[in-house]
Parts: sequence; C-alpha cells; structure tokens
Amino acid sequence: MNQGAAFYDKVLGDNSLHGAFIAIDVQSREYTGRTVIENADLYCFFNQTRGYDKADYMAFMRERLLKKDRISLGDVSLKNGDSLK
Repeated sequence: MNQGAAFYDKVLGDNSLHGAFIAIDVQSREYTGRTVIENADLYCFFNQTRGYDKADYMAFMRERLLKKDRISLGDVSLKNGDSLK
C-alpha cells in the first residue's frame, strides 16, 4: 500500500508510550535491510546523534519514507533485536 505525506505526518508525530512503529530499510554496522523500529526510539536516536528537533526529524523521515530511501544508523548494532537506545 502506498502511503502519502499526511499518513506519514500522523505516524511520525506520534510519540506516545504505545506509539507507532515504522518499517523502513536501514543500513548499520552489522545489518542492512528492512526493519521495524518504534517511532519514539527513532526520534530519540536522531535527536541525540544528529541534533534533530521534532520538525527536522519529521521532514527527514517523511522524505525517506515517501522516496523509500534507506536510512543510515552508523555504528548501531541491530543484531538480536537490539534497540537503538
């Protein structure tokens, strides 16, 4: 299903305790491929590593999701279901 910007804005704006999950292609030190990441965890990661505020994060992720681009997680290990935190 092809989702539009309005849908992604709603998902990316949800940082509640039981928030949305995002399926996206990632590249990290030990893993490249599709993964599912909780939106709030991904926001915290980009806030801490790149200094993105909420607006920066939403714009960055909306663009990646609409274009189906992969995101780079640098040296983060996602082996064995490790978290971004």
